[in-house]
Parts: sequence; C-alpha cells; structure tokens
Amino acid sequence: MLIDLKAPITIDRNFVWSEALLLREWGTHCFPANENVKSNIIRTAERLEAIRRMLQCSLLITSWYRPTMYNIEIGGARHSAHINGLAVDFRPMGVDIQEAKQHLSFNLISLGIRMEDNGKGNWIHIDLRDPGIGNRHFLP
Repeated sequence: MLIDLKAPITIDRNFVWSEALLLREWGTHCFPANENVKSNIIRTAERLEAIRRMLQCSLLITSWYRPTMYNIEIGGARHSAHINGLAVDFRPMGVDIQEAKQHLSFNLISLGIRMEDNGKGNWIHIDLRDPGIGNRHFLP
C-alpha cells in the first residue's frame, strides 16, 4: 500500500502520513498493513485534530503506528493499540505537559479517547480503544 508521506491525513492538514508511519528506532517509515489500519490512523488523526484545537498548540508526534515486530523490539505492550493504528504518543508544544494532561482528563469522554496514566512522563499517550465503563484512564 503506497502512501505519499508528505500528504495530509485529514482535511485539517495538520498531520501528515510521515508522522504516523515513522519508526524512529529503525530510522525508516512503514506502511499500513491493510485498509483497516489505514482507516484507524485516519480516525486517530481526527481525534488529534480535536486535541490540537482544544489545547491550542502544535503536537509533536513521538510514536503512532507500530507494526508488530517494531512494537516488540521497542518493548511496547503485547496488545498495544499502536499495532492497529489506534494509539499515538505526543508532546504538546508550548504547553506544560501536566496542564495538558489535566485539561484532556476532563474531556476524555467528549473526545472519545482513553489516556494512559504515565505519572510524570514527558509525553501523552491516547488511544481509541473502547474504555468499558469508567476506564478512560489506564496504567501502562
């Protein structure tokens, strides 16, 4: 599946495919395993656009789609939502990370996301998995 890495993922044009498909540790890009993963990446990008508007800042993507072998190599969770394009790690630019986490915490339901409780971590992990009843925050 060929994708133009410079092309925007959504109509808002703030996120491009190279951000979603970058495998930092391997110094390369990958491509979605199938159309379902591609659709998941698009859905995740739409949530990121909403987060970007809410926080009123740019988001630096640190990890998005991870093929299974890459996820294993970097020590990702065995059933990580990253494997299906349904999770992303990012840093809000110019906004205190703890303030951003707190702001997002109050809006998880309206955004339709879950957020990892990584304590004082310097990144935010969100995913689109079904939270069940009341599980919008989860431990890594």
